[in-house]
Amino acid sequence: MLIIEKILKSSLFKNFSYLTLAEIVSKAIGFLVIIYVARILGPDNFGKLGFAQAFTSYFGLIVNLGLDVYGAREVAKNKSKAKELLSNIVLMKFFLFIFVYALLFLIVSFLPKDTYTKKVILLYGLSLFTSVLAIDWFFQGFENFKIIAIGRIIRNVVYAVLVFSFIKYQYQLIEFIGIQILSAVVGVAVLWIVSYNFFSLRTVSLAKWKNLGKTGFILASSFFMISIYYNLDKVMIGFWFPDKYVGWYEAAYRIVNLFIILATIIFNIFTPSLARGEHKAFHNYLIVKNLIGLISSVGIFIAHSILIYYIFGKSFAPASNVLKIFSLLIFLIYLNYSLTAPLYLWGKEKLYLLIVGTGALVNAGLNVIMIPKWNIIGAAWATILSEITILLVTIYKCYDNILIKFK
Repeated sequence: MLIIEKILKSSLFKNFSYLTLAEIVSKAIGFLVIIYVARILGPDNFGKLGFAQAFTSYFGLIVNLGLDVYGAREVAKNKSKAKELLSNIVLMKFFLFIFVYALLFLIVSFLPKDTYTKKVILLYGLSLFTSVLAIDWFFQGFENFKIIAIGRIIRNVVYAVLVFSFIKYQYQLIEFIGIQILSAVVGVAVLWIVSYNFFSLRTVSLAKWKNLGKTGFILASSFFMISIYYNLDKVMIGFWFPDKYVGWYEAAYRIVNLFIILATIIFNIFTPSLARGEHKAFHNYLIVKNLIGLISSVGIFIAHSILIYYIFGKSFAPASNVLKIFSLLIFLIYLNYSLTAPLYLWGKEKLYLLIVGTGALVNAGLNVIMIPKWNIIGAAWATILSEITILLVTIYKCYDNILIKFK
C-alpha cells in the first residue's frame, strides 16, 4: 500500500495522468472529427488533404529545425536558460517560416497538380506558422504537463465544435483546413497567456542563433529522414495514382496514429529523466513502451477489417488490407522509438541521424520500386521493411550503449 501511495503521489504519475488525459481527450475528439470529415469529403478530397499534409510536412521540418527537442532538453538541464531559449527559438522559427513559405509558394507553382489542389497545399502551409508559436517544449522542460494538457484539450474542443457546426458538404475542404488553423491558434494562445513574461527581445542574440542552427540542423536532418518514411509514400502515391488512393492509405495511417498515442506520451513524460541520464528511468521506459506496443499491434491485426468498415465506411474498404500490414508496423514503431529517441537526449544527434537516415534511404528506394507495381500495398510493405532496417542498424550501432543504460 505504501508503494502504491508513493507512486500515486509521484510527479511522474501526475505528469502521466495529465498527458494521458489530454492525449486521450484530444485524440479521441480529433479522431471523431477525422471520421466525420472523411465521410463528408469522401476518399478523393480526403486524399487531397492527406497529400497536402504529407507534402508540407517537409517544409515544417525546416521551420522547426529540431529546436523544440533541443529547447526541451536544455530547459530540463538548466532552467535558468528558459527565458533566453524561449525568446531566441521562437524568433528564429518566425524568420524560418517566412523563408519556408516563400519557398513553398514557388515550388507549388510548378507542381503537376490542378489549381484546386495547389490552393489546398498553400492554405495548409499556413498552418506551419502555428508551429512557430507552439511552445509545448518549453513547459515540457519545466515538467509542467498540466498546462500542456489544458491547451491541447481547449484546442481540440474548439476544433470539434467548429467542424461539426460548419462542415456539411463534400466541397468544404478549404473551410476545414481553415478551422484546423484557427483551433491550433487558440490552443497556442492558452500557453502564451501563461508564459508571455518569459519572452524578451533583450535576450535575443544572433550569435546564439548560430549554435541553435548548428544543433538544430542535425536534429532536423534526423526528423527529415523520419518524415521520408512516414510521408514520402503518400506524396508518391499522390503523384502516381488518383487522390482516392491517398485517401485509403491515409485512413489506415490515421488508425495507426491513434494506436501510437501512448508512445509519444511516454516519451514526453520520461524526457526530463532520460535527458539527465537516469538508468532506472530508461529501464522502466523500455518495458512500458514495448509492452503497450505489442498489445496494440495484436489488437489491430485481429480487428483491422472491422475498424475500417465501422470507422470510415464502405468507400474506404481498400484501406483494410493496408491496416492489416500496419499491425506489424505499430509494434516496430514502438520498439524503434523506444531505442532511438533517447539518443538525441543523450547528445548523440549524429548517431541518431545515421540510424534514421539509413531507414529513410531504404524507404525511398523501396517506395520507388514497390508503389508503381503494388500501389498502397507496396507502400505499406516498404514502410515495414524500412522499420526493420532501422531496428537492425540500431542493434548493430547502439547495442553496447543501450545495454549500459539499461543496467
